[in-house]
Amino acid sequence: MRHPDTTTALQSTRDALPYDEAVKIRALFCVDQSTRRAVGGPPYTEDILKELDNRVNFDAGLLDTARQRIRLGKAIYSQNGELVAYLGVTVVHQASLLPYDRTYVWGGKGPLCDDGVFIRRFIVKNTERRNGYGILLLKEARNLSEKFAKHLYADTKADNIPMCQLAVKAGGSPNMFWFTPKGTLMVRYIWI
Repeated sequence: MRHPDTTTALQSTRDALPYDEAVKIRALFCVDQSTRRAVGGPPYTEDILKELDNRVNFDAGLLDTARQRIRLGKAIYSQNGELVAYLGVTVVHQASLLPYDRTYVWGGKGPLCDDGVFIRRFIVKNTERRNGYGILLLKEARNLSEKFAKHLYADTKADNIPMCQLAVKAGGSPNMFWFTPKGTLMVRYIWI
């Protein structure tokens, strides 16, 4: 396995305009039918832009980290400058459950609020899988969970075997299962 250079790989700023970067990130989620099926479809470009913008402000110490929900994104580039992976998280500070979570994740019975760092977007370019980028993304998510002193969670389809294996390899444990409105079995991993 080739290990990427972390100092080069974790840089999220490039010469491209932020919108161009967001479009390229979105394209990672659309490369083929199996990827779209595994991730449930591509995110909106505007959402990626907001995650990237928040991350720049967070890194500069300009983001209000007391907000109940903070979305942060991180793009990873190979040594030759090619976009190879993306991580999008939501940091949740004792926020009320979203209607979807209350209904489907918790089945109408659960906590009154959420708290933690939730991985919302996680993708590694097909040709770059098994090269260490997934572990880099999870390390980045773990670092954020430590900075905010919160547990880390990742939701994925239960039949997304590569993601499930990566989560376990990186120290995650299956925490709970539920069904989406379309009947897809989901699993939530937790890092404590």
